[in-house]
Amino acid sequence: IMLFSASACKKALEPELTYAIEASRLKTIVDFERVLNGGYAFMRNDGYYRFGYAGGGDVGTDNMIETSASLGNNRSLAQWYYNSGSTGVSRLWNSPYQVINQANAVLDNIDNLVETAPGQKNRIRGQALALRAIAHFDLMRFFAVEYDRNSPALGVAIKTKSEATFPARSSVKECYDFIYKDLTEAEELLGDVDVTVNGVRKTRLDIHGVRALRARVSLYAKDWADAKAYADKVISESGVNLGSISGSIGVGLTASAINNTTSFQSVWFNDLNSGAETIFAVAFNVGQGAPGNFPLDGVNAFTVSSDWRSLFTGTPSNDVRFNVTYNGAASPAAASYQKFSGRFNGTSIARDGNVDVKV
Repeated sequence: IMLFSASACKKALEPELTYAIEASRLKTIVDFERVLNGGYAFMRNDGYYRFGYAGGGDVGTDNMIETSASLGNNRSLAQWYYNSGSTGVSRLWNSPYQVINQANAVLDNIDNLVETAPGQKNRIRGQALALRAIAHFDLMRFFAVEYDRNSPALGVAIKTKSEATFPARSSVKECYDFIYKDLTEAEELLGDVDVTVNGVRKTRLDIHGVRALRARVSLYAKDWADAKAYADKVISESGVNLGSISGSIGVGLTASAINNTTSFQSVWFNDLNSGAETIFAVAFNVGQGAPGNFPLDGVNAFTVSSDWRSLFTGTPSNDVRFNVTYNGAASPAAASYQKFSGRFNGTSIARDGNVDVKV
């Protein structure tokens, strides 16, 4: 009995990894699309683009200040005091790795996919590589010691398999090498797919999203020529217009500006049908949470600081950046961080926080 009990305890303490077993069953295009969709869904985590890598970046700067409505939930980020047990920071580390795990589950098993149309495997594999690249790059932006292209300083841990392992942190150079490799292969694959990856709403990483990401990576790496080349490719080949802040559109945050799909304002508040600017966004629909943490008047934990407001000389309402960021119509504790406050409903900006986060 004692031997049986010991054996039973050992099995209980060493459970099988359910996600690894499930991943090994991936065979059909529907199977792979579901796992891939899970990767995009994890980008909505509070520790990723719901807050941490969107508004959370601003909270950690002098651009934002805490209001009297705050419950102190993100004070550790705002005031830069935390330790290894601070959930406000650990979730910023963990959340992108959940995306990476989903991507790796696809990549580990992609050879199981029997195509029913040429280009299916390219479409799935290309997006998985792109997701893995952007998640590693975002982690590096937040946690790397520095950004120099060939730096031997600490970058982040590179994960290449969907398995419960904990590799040591690689150097910044090794991280860049890995990210560039994934992006290069993703671009090649996504240039030959069975169906269009995106519709009007750009919530998947297609070839243009990969190129835009490469331009951003190269900007951080100070590879100016590569950054320019890839930005030019996106501008000339994506079919997505640059937003306008001139002419009859003006710079005010008005209904006519938001409804005009060539305007910069429409990018932030009318993203379900906007034709300007957006190359890739994280989708937020009703019931999927809200990215703002600043959406409802009267309960905003943080608002735009007076230091930031003072950067806008003259009349702030004449600067489109000010308009799409700050709503000072209410009292200081209730003033909105405008960008993530909601979608335009035809007459006003909804205060529900439901709006796609522009990556």
